[in-house]
Amino acid sequence: MKTYVGCCGYCLARSKYYTVFNVVELQETFYDIPDIDKLKRYRYEAPESFAFSLKAWQAVTHPLDLPTWRKAKNVPDKSLSNRYGFLRPTKEVFEAWEKVVEAAEILNAKVVVIQTPPSFGIAKKTIEML
Repeated sequence: MKTYVGCCGYCLARSKYYTVFNVVELQETFYDIPDIDKLKRYRYEAPESFAFSLKAWQAVTHPLDLPTWRKAKNVPDKSLSNRYGFLRPTKEVFEAWEKVVEAAEILNAKVVVIQTPPSFGIAKKTIEML
């Protein structure tokens, strides 16, 4: 079994990072819609054997009224706030998830971290949505 060692985000210049670690978890994909051109650049410049994981975009997991959205450059229309986050089975969440899947495919990422807010809770309904 291969062992992976890396950080959440690049703690060094990427060229140096690729020589020290063999995986990175991209957190930037949590705050905003994944930037496809940037992800293509990351995949191109990394060694072929280098692994990527990424966090799912918060539109999938976090309602628009949570403070994590303050770091976002692109916030969905607030009038749709009940359509985003908490893994709701809505058109908006499914569309957000498709953007995450596209990002994972570009990076050839085998792991997507789904970070839910504490308010998601553990209940029969939330387990079913997972």
